[in-house]
Amino acid sequence: MQAMRIFCMVLAATFAVMPALAASDNMDFSALDKTIREELKITNTPGCAVAIVSGNDIVYAKGFGVADIETGQPVAPDTLFRVGSTSKVFTAITLVSLAEEGKVDLSKPIGYYIPNLSTNLSKVTASQLLSHTAGFKDAAPSYGLHDESELARCMLSLNDSILFAEPGEVFSYSNIGFGMVGYLVEKIGKKTYADQIDERIFRPLGMNRTTFKPTLAMTYPLSQGHSVNANGTSVVRPYSDNAGFWPSGFVFSSVNDMAHLAIALMNNGSLEGRQVISPKVIEEMSKPRAEMASAYENGSYGYGLMIYDRLGQKVVGHDGAIEGFTSNFMMVPEHKFALIILANADDRHFPNSTEKAFRLMLPLKEKAAPVPPTVNQSETAGYVGNYSGIKILEKEGKLFMSADVEVPLVQTAKDRFDMILPGSTSPQLIGFIRDRKGEVKYLSFGLRSLKKT
Repeated sequence: MQAMRIFCMVLAATFAVMPALAASDNMDFSALDKTIREELKITNTPGCAVAIVSGNDIVYAKGFGVADIETGQPVAPDTLFRVGSTSKVFTAITLVSLAEEGKVDLSKPIGYYIPNLSTNLSKVTASQLLSHTAGFKDAAPSYGLHDESELARCMLSLNDSILFAEPGEVFSYSNIGFGMVGYLVEKIGKKTYADQIDERIFRPLGMNRTTFKPTLAMTYPLSQGHSVNANGTSVVRPYSDNAGFWPSGFVFSSVNDMAHLAIALMNNGSLEGRQVISPKVIEEMSKPRAEMASAYENGSYGYGLMIYDRLGQKVVGHDGAIEGFTSNFMMVPEHKFALIILANADDRHFPNSTEKAFRLMLPLKEKAAPVPPTVNQSETAGYVGNYSGIKILEKEGKLFMSADVEVPLVQTAKDRFDMILPGSTSPQLIGFIRDRKGEVKYLSFGLRSLKKT
């Protein structure tokens, strides 16, 4: 918190066998440097760090701007940022690894492993939680207690009211759902969630500064999060933290450390000659499990990984956002290329810098402009309605989304539309999801599904 997009066998094979692009030690990255600096200025972002992986190597790692507008501390490749929902990759690796070891069956109801859950909640499977198809609502707060026992308390406080749809019916991104994945890790692994991630992933991958724990993160150079609005730029205070939802989005990491993860994932789980992650785990995580109808071109979700098209390439990764921070973690397994961008302001995804890096490192194919679909009036009428407070209206044959303001929708494919929100320059994808009878039942907006009423 976005028809299946990729064939599972093809994607699994790309992780294992495709060659890396050659990256010369003398490659000129000056044009990329310039684009990043320009985009920092355009977006009024205090600072960011960027890393590029090619094959087994980090071929580019730089910091830009400042980590803290009040101190002027510069960003470096080892500066720690919050990575938000990119944290879900670590949570998924750990639970799927436990399944590979035979300690948990992802297809079994979670009530088998967690006693005393409410009736319907206990019937949800770990597979559904990992793929955001459990029918969970999404309301995980960014601020809460720091005690690691909070994870168990938060998850055991849930009941059937958290479910808005039948499990397995629809994709809807849920931080609460991944909180439950983390609690399963804790129950099955018989250690605290954070300690298991540290032992299984951070330390073996040499991610030596990466942590969930603020009191450890603050011993290293650390970026502050920033809020940027019409009144200016300010440091986000207090620093967000809620141990009850660490599995969903609270990792501190750097681009250098995240690059180690990318290298391992694109090299069949191997890093520097050591097998850190099982190839089977990567294969299972990379299988498309659910269509993301409102994010990314041809986007689907696996287990803690997003799979989509970008600039003609198949990308696997996971973006993240949390108060004052934005994370982009993108891998192109076919070419063993990865791009990691960590920024210290909200909603900063750097499309120009991303495109520049892709064009510099990858053989991109220019795509033909899409042909707008033909829309009949009965289809248009089927979209109109109220979706949990968001209204879809029809005026003179055109559709509009109405919440605080009315925004026109431009159809791009069957049941898919673009809209440009006020103050934004890039379109946002929304989708409509039909039931088995072919009737529109959900609006997918911002990766969340809203039921038609």
